[in-house]
Amino acid sequence: MKRLRFYWRARKFLRKWDPAEIRAMLGILKPGDVAFDVGCHKGGWLYWMRRAVGPTGQVYAFEPQPELAAYLTDIVQAFGWQNVFVHTCALGSGQGHSTLHVPDSTGATSASASLVPEVASSEARESADVLEVEIQSLDGLVQRLGLKRLDFLKVDVEGFEWDALEGAKETLAKLQPSVMVESEERHLRPTHRNTAQVFDQVLVHGYEGYFFPMGGKAPLREFDASIHQNEEGPRFWDRESYANNFLFTPKRIAAGEEPRSL
Repeated sequence: MKRLRFYWRARKFLRKWDPAEIRAMLGILKPGDVAFDVGCHKGGWLYWMRRAVGPTGQVYAFEPQPELAAYLTDIVQAFGWQNVFVHTCALGSGQGHSTLHVPDSTGATSASASLVPEVASSEARESADVLEVEIQSLDGLVQRLGLKRLDFLKVDVEGFEWDALEGAKETLAKLQPSVMVESEERHLRPTHRNTAQVFDQVLVHGYEGYFFPMGGKAPLREFDASIHQNEEGPRFWDRESYANNFLFTPKRIAAGEEPRSL
């Protein structure tokens, strides 16, 4: 039953919630690849990552909420995946600890948990719980894990994406994984940053950018936050025109070059 519920949740991500984005990822990943799922939550993308890389690849899942990390560990064991590794930590610009704000006063887990307190409080029904979590940098993890390649990086960290990518500069420059990052002006505003600054963190390393309006895929140059992240009206984030996932692929892929490795 545990495996079945996990599978059906993953199916919802593919069929309803992030169909264009996940299909784009599946068009990039292949057997033997290495993928990172940063901000894994309940593993909606994790299932498809593991399926794409197969038993010869590797998937690393990062989730700072301990209850969710334990759940993901149980799922990995239930499926018998020997090449999926769960880490109970957040990714940022350095190594240390910080406060994770969980927007639910009952102590439950949340997809809107954030290291940016304003993001969590905007989603809280009453008040946000807080817990201390470990932070690692992606560059440091790649080095400590001894990884020689990274083919795909998904980042969904509720307003903390600038910090996560700041800690990935060396990896982006040297290994050039394809990157899928969720980013929204409303979540970045409390940190005094914007989506353009997040995009530049990746583009500077020789990438091309895309976004997913109306269930399709378009060049990043056509993205306009005033249109594609318009915040007017109730539940504006559910509008079909609202776009918050962005794909970056190395220009070398278009040129037909092989993936980089150390």
